[in-house]
Amino acid sequence: MNMNAVRFYMNYKTFENDLTPYQYKQSGWNWIDLNIAWAKKHGIYLILNMHVPQGGFQSQGTGDALWNSTENQNRLAALWKAIAAKYKNETQIAGFGLVNEPVPTSSLNQWTQLSQRIATEIRTVDQQHLLFVEKPIYVKGVNTENADYNFPMINDDNTVYEFHIYDPIQYTHQLFSWAGMGDGGKYPDDNVISY
Repeated sequence: MNMNAVRFYMNYKTFENDLTPYQYKQSGWNWIDLNIAWAKKHGIYLILNMHVPQGGFQSQGTGDALWNSTENQNRLAALWKAIAAKYKNETQIAGFGLVNEPVPTSSLNQWTQLSQRIATEIRTVDQQHLLFVEKPIYVKGVNTENADYNFPMINDDNTVYEFHIYDPIQYTHQLFSWAGMGDGGKYPDDNVISY
C-alpha cells in the first residue's frame, strides 16, 4: 500500500485496571515496545491513538462516563503524560492521538477543555511529538457546527487537527461485519461517484 504511518489503536485497559488506577501495567509498555520494534523493521511511523479512553468508547456515543466523571478525565490526562514521558525520545512515534472520535455530552467546550488539559500534561514531559486532535463526530443533542467546524482550538504549536471521512462507505467499511457492507470491491471505482 506504500504507506508509512499507522494510527495505532490503544485501549486504556491495556495500561491500567479500573480497580487500581494510575498503576500502569508493564505488559502495556511491553506491547507498545513490541509494536515500535515492528514499526522500525518496516519503516512505519506510529500515531498512538487513544481509541478507548477511561469512560468508554466514544464513536457510537456510549462513552458518557468520560465527560461526566472528572476522575476519568484525570486518569486519561495522567496516562497520556506517562506515555509521553516514556516515549519522548522515540522517533518511530510520530505523535499522539488524544481521543478517537470524541462525543461530548453537552458542549464542544467539554472537548476543548479536555484536549487542552491533555496537551498541557503531555507538554510538561514531551515538546517534540505531534498532537492529533480530532473534531467531535457530534455533540450529543447538538447537530450544528461552529465557524471552526467544531474543531477544538488548543494552545499548542505542534498540533494536527484531524477528522475522519468514510466515503465511499461501501469501500471503507467492507471489512466490518457489523456495518453489513459485504465486499465493497476495488477502489477507486470509476462507476462509484461519492461527494
